[in-house]
Amino acid sequence: MYESYWNLKDKPFENTPDPRFFFLSRQHNEILSRFMYVIEQRKQMAMFTGEYGSGKTLINMMMLSRYKDKLDYRIALIINPRLDLLDFLREIHYQLKKDTAVGMTKFEILNSLRDTILENSHLKKVIIIDEAQMIEDLNVFEELRLLSNLTFTNQFLTSIILVGQPQLKEKIYQIPQLRQRIALVHHLGHLAEDEVKEYVNYRLRAAGARYTIFTDEAMGFIFESTRGVPRLINTLCDISLAIGKAQGKSVVDKEIIEQVSGEIIKEINA
Repeated sequence: MYESYWNLKDKPFENTPDPRFFFLSRQHNEILSRFMYVIEQRKQMAMFTGEYGSGKTLINMMMLSRYKDKLDYRIALIINPRLDLLDFLREIHYQLKKDTAVGMTKFEILNSLRDTILENSHLKKVIIIDEAQMIEDLNVFEELRLLSNLTFTNQFLTSIILVGQPQLKEKIYQIPQLRQRIALVHHLGHLAEDEVKEYVNYRLRAAGARYTIFTDEAMGFIFESTRGVPRLINTLCDISLAIGKAQGKSVVDKEIIEQVSGEIIKEINA
């Protein structure tokens, strides 16, 4: 534990989706704006992609938090895309209707979902699927497509948002009838070099830091080592704080970052 050594209240670089440490980069601001556009304008389907560790899951959690308590929205967030078709539909049914659908057949669940969607046409229903590239049963995509087709007074009643790694795009493009319904596609890129310093300092301040811990030279090497991937930045900075404490340093300098970066690369290639 290094928090007391650096006068921090929390660990600033945990790789968990904690909104307290969310840094609004230009890329994240762009995807949030598009996310809200799809939800609030009742677009039929959208696909957002990003590399592993770019912050997609945290974006999903923020969207859930933003809309879940609003009376005119019903949000379902599916975090286990490997479910078979029946369990996938049951999970959507539970989140939109608060009914587990235990013992119901696929036909009964779909009818119940359609009835709920049509009877509550004034509500904006949204189904967000995290790590959607991991969906193995292609029938899931077909049922999602059919649910997204439901309309009332020329408005789509359910927005389907697929979120995943870049290979999701390849999978979707192999299903023309689904691809044609996707109104918006956007890729979440990495942090730019000038944003890495802001990102690191933002998370440190959120954890209670009252002074600069990482030197400017260290910041430059953090970007070189991670290419702006948030998850890699977190791992590198977390270990560097621990090493800095062990070495009795007053700041984290470039030498520590180089040492830790080399150890991480060696471990990956081992």
